[in-house]
Amino acid sequence: MNKRLLKTVSLIILLTLLSLILIGCKPATGPRPILPYTENPTSTSLTSNADQTPTSRPTHTSTPEHLGHASNPIVMGFILSEHSIIQQDAADALAEHLSDKINQNVIARFFLNYKWVEKALQAGSLHMVWLGPIEYLLAGEQTLANVTLVTNHFGVTAYGIQFLANKDFGFTLYFDIDQNQSIVDMNTALAQFAGTRPCFTEEKSLAAYLVPKGMLLEASVPTLDPIMTYSSTASIRALYVQGICDFSVTYALSGDPRTASAVIQDFPDVMDHVQIIWQSNGIIPNLSLAYSPLLSLPIQEQISEALITLSKTTDGQITLSNANDYSIEGLQRTDNMLYDTLRALLAIQNVDLYSLIDEE
Repeated sequence: MNKRLLKTVSLIILLTLLSLILIGCKPATGPRPILPYTENPTSTSLTSNADQTPTSRPTHTSTPEHLGHASNPIVMGFILSEHSIIQQDAADALAEHLSDKINQNVIARFFLNYKWVEKALQAGSLHMVWLGPIEYLLAGEQTLANVTLVTNHFGVTAYGIQFLANKDFGFTLYFDIDQNQSIVDMNTALAQFAGTRPCFTEEKSLAAYLVPKGMLLEASVPTLDPIMTYSSTASIRALYVQGICDFSVTYALSGDPRTASAVIQDFPDVMDHVQIIWQSNGIIPNLSLAYSPLLSLPIQEQISEALITLSKTTDGQITLSNANDYSIEGLQRTDNMLYDTLRALLAIQNVDLYSLIDEE
């Protein structure tokens, strides 16, 4: 082969190789492959750290201390529209005494009226409270508190009522003075008052209006419209002088308003002229202590025991009386049944209990 032909073949081979090299370097023209979807991208994900939502740190929730701890004290309530330093000091002393006896923290708090007590019981910020009869009926009705202790006030834990009349009116006496008790049932004794006119004090009075009115309704004894005298003393005076009403009703058992100095001074022989026709048993409970269901039964029992023991001492009676602004001669265990008769006598009249409490 001559040299010219050899050069030509070499050139063709060189050009062919160069073409193949250039073809291999051209970018592909087909579709790009799709990367598989990853729900939780790994660290090789193309997502930047700046786009990720930072994970919040867990918050610390503090657990409330047990009831009776210094930071969560047992609250003992008193209802007094106004209270003096003497009452405040006595209440604080009572709370301190209980704290020592039950080894729990107890504090005293005064409330203006029952409405504030009810709110505190509902909120769980009040755990024991001293209540009058209407206030307890309201609290018990809503299962906000359970009565456990009742006070001894002038020798009784619940007071009654007595129907009085002038001896010249001719009513039959159904009360034995010597035995100091009634000798017939209520229906028999009250039947003779049908068609007569009573003297009552005022419409919110339990002993001198609501309870006797309920009894007369229960005994089916209709009476004329009452004369409102606004005090037991005035009712007794009305009977003594005559011509105003035929009978009157006052509180009983815890005392006898006929012996009041304001009556005896003007009418020394009032006991002979104004006589007891019939007297009830204890119907209206005295001031009582009720516990919130939030307070455990063992703690309730410890508090009750401590208070009963305290009430047996002279100093304890003074402290209890001063704290409540109410004469307390002792404490006695009781339960909800103590209020059954009163509850029934008010229910027969459809009495709105809230209308009987002080809202000022």
